[in-house]
Amino acid sequence: MKLLSSITGDDLKEFKRTAKERGQLGCTKNPGLFAIKLKHGISWRFRYQDVDGTRVVDTIASAHDDLLPQQAAERARAIEEMLRHATSPRLERAKRLQALREARQQADSNQYLNAGRYFEDIYTPYQTAHCRTGKSILNGIRNNFGHLFDRDMSMLSGADITAWFHDKRKQGVNRATLIRAFSAFKAMLNRAALPRDDSPAILATNPLKDVKLPRMTVTERAEKEASDREAQGKRNVISDETKAALRTGLDLFAERIRAQRRNSREHGKSFLPDLDVAAYPHWFIPFALVAWFTGMRPGDIRVMRWENIRHNRFSNKTLHTFTPEKTKDKGDSPAQVQFPVSGELLDVLTSWRKQLGDPQSGYVFPSERVAGGILDKNAYRRHWIKVKKFAGIDADLDFYAFRHNFISQLVMQGEPVLAIARLVGHKDGTMIAENYFHLGNQDADDIISRLGERLSGHTAPDLQEARA
Repeated sequence: MKLLSSITGDDLKEFKRTAKERGQLGCTKNPGLFAIKLKHGISWRFRYQDVDGTRVVDTIASAHDDLLPQQAAERARAIEEMLRHATSPRLERAKRLQALREARQQADSNQYLNAGRYFEDIYTPYQTAHCRTGKSILNGIRNNFGHLFDRDMSMLSGADITAWFHDKRKQGVNRATLIRAFSAFKAMLNRAALPRDDSPAILATNPLKDVKLPRMTVTERAEKEASDREAQGKRNVISDETKAALRTGLDLFAERIRAQRRNSREHGKSFLPDLDVAAYPHWFIPFALVAWFTGMRPGDIRVMRWENIRHNRFSNKTLHTFTPEKTKDKGDSPAQVQFPVSGELLDVLTSWRKQLGDPQSGYVFPSERVAGGILDKNAYRRHWIKVKKFAGIDADLDFYAFRHNFISQLVMQGEPVLAIARLVGHKDGTMIAENYFHLGNQDADDIISRLGERLSGHTAPDLQEARA
């Protein structure tokens, strides 16, 4: 075999034994190739000028490779061959390393094609960290699609979803619930189709992206129409009689609380505050009045904070500024509400604040159990039941009726839909237009009447004269 190196095996052994650290042994047959003694052995390096003119010293074998002189020469010759063909060894090596990294990353991603493993190792930490309602969403996915967790996500199909849908419908689960569950599952797959930091996307595309749930049957459509009619009824304006009854119910509820406190003070608990001198003997009363005058969701009232209610001395206006809890996790710029605080609402909040000792920060309706903590999300429900009973009104009247009433009243007044949407925390007026516009049918009649007059070329008086 033709020797490519002037350095023999014996030369290399002698060099390794006698040379000082960082000492070099050059190869006369391959200018630029040399062995260098390091602390842990012999490394081979090759000095050359790259195709772009850069002078390079490449390590072609580390001290751990234990490369023979002949093998080192072969590697040096390979580099020279690349240079003769105007190919940069550095760039080629970088490409190979990049391809290797990508292959490793892809292999890492491929192991997460398993739906269950992706759900547990990647999606669960993501939802927990980025979404306040993440736990509920994750439970919904697990409960509905856990039977698919042993599957490759890229192989999921519409047939899987159709089978799941029909099975759940047989169990009596309503369509709206299944729509929400499927949307959550789709969102998980959409996330898997996005790159993760420096790692490639696990899915090239969401396999269920264009999959839709089966169309409604005649029976389902009838059920939905009945449900819509029921929901529509709840969005009507609260009657004057019901409003008066609710006022009475709140008054009777307050008197019951005061009577109980008087009884306690008279029987050995005189240290308890006298509620007869308090504006509101119970937090639920101002809580309900805030719902009445603002249309806020119970969840938003629950997290109201004093520091978000600010008075502007220049405009002499007080605003409650907040982001609705329901929309906090939706997009990068969720809807923000700036609600004017005036009239009876201002009176209620001012009296309640004074009763609490004029706090400047913290929850408007703090926890009954944990000092400074947040009120339990269901705390208002049991008191609402008592108020309805005192008022003698329909036990099915939901607390949410305050919100429906607020929106309905504004629609009836003919206020701009977008302005109403901003007041109640919607980004646009779509929901209000679709669900409350029936209350403005008279407005629609007036619009058509006026349009007909214009189309006929007459104003209303002219038309009357013509008919006469």
